[in-house]
Amino acid sequence: MSQPHPKERLALAVDISNWSGTISPDAVAAWQAEGIEKVIVGTQNIHVARQQMKVVVDAGLRLDVYVYLYGHLGAAAQMHDAMDTITGFAVERLWLDVEDEKSGKTPEQWVEFLRLAIKTVNLNYALGIYTRAGYWRAYLGNNISFRDLPLWNAWYMQTPNLDGFTPYGGWKRELMRQYTNTQTMGGVSVCRDVYRTKEAA
Repeated sequence: MSQPHPKERLALAVDISNWSGTISPDAVAAWQAEGIEKVIVGTQNIHVARQQMKVVVDAGLRLDVYVYLYGHLGAAAQMHDAMDTITGFAVERLWLDVEDEKSGKTPEQWVEFLRLAIKTVNLNYALGIYTRAGYWRAYLGNNISFRDLPLWNAWYMQTPNLDGFTPYGGWKRELMRQYTNTQTMGGVSVCRDVYRTKEAA
């Protein structure tokens, strides 16, 4: 007989980008000391991203990645570049970062763009969407086509909880929330996140 899943709990994460620069084991140790269990690394710069991922993995932290999608560039090419960047790393989830405001795309064009991006991804990677409510409503017309993918929601409440979520885009809840804008942690520019996990503490 299968065992029941452990009760969900909330865990802490940080996300970093190429602008965070290379990171040191001391920085990651400082994050761990504050209870960070996962790091989400941006794929914008292959050399910076791979250095960041190595330090994160070496420290025993969980690893997700995100690819910032530029609407004026090819969806498939951007996803192939991201997959090349993360080759060889045990990535738990690849997030599609949907927040580009300068592409000039209509909501319908954005939907097709995202469908192509998703179709391009190697099936070995679990996917999710990073966005925010105001953006999704304005730029994607509150489209519900991607509601079955987990949501990483940007909502700067400054406290690490998932309370008060107002559904949009067909999502009934968040898997993860980016709850602060950029701040310094362990000498590195990060944003703080909180996420649901069924793994025991």
